[in-house]
Amino acid sequence: MRKCFLLLATVMLFSVSSSVVAGEFKVYPGAKLDERASNDANEMAKQSKMTSKSKVYTTDDAFDQVVSFYKGIGKEYNMPGGPSKGPQCAFILFDEAKDLSTSKLWAKIQRPALGLYKEDLQEMKSRDITVIVLVEK
Repeated sequence: MRKCFLLLATVMLFSVSSSVVAGEFKVYPGAKLDERASNDANEMAKQSKMTSKSKVYTTDDAFDQVVSFYKGIGKEYNMPGGPSKGPQCAFILFDEAKDLSTSKLWAKIQRPALGLYKEDLQEMKSRDITVIVLVEK
């Protein structure tokens, strides 16, 4: 199974703590906050009794360009057994944690966007944009 096929599923999977840590996250230049996608992610996390908060940003810029920007301010985390197929995705830690489950501030970068909005999940609707999901615990 692909480890990187849903934006919202990833947010919910690793959301287990409630304290927020200030980090070095910066919004990618030109990226826009998608309030609807952010609200959907936070609503789904709340329904699953997760306590993290998410912000979802989108940009038309290339995946590699966005990942390169974030590698300059955070540490890339390679998901064990990462995907062999599916969308491009990368995880960036903005604290000293060793993995996503212990990080208090991390981001997932993905292109194309799959499951960006709640109604997209059932159909697995794909959108040809790069998405940055910031998760704070």
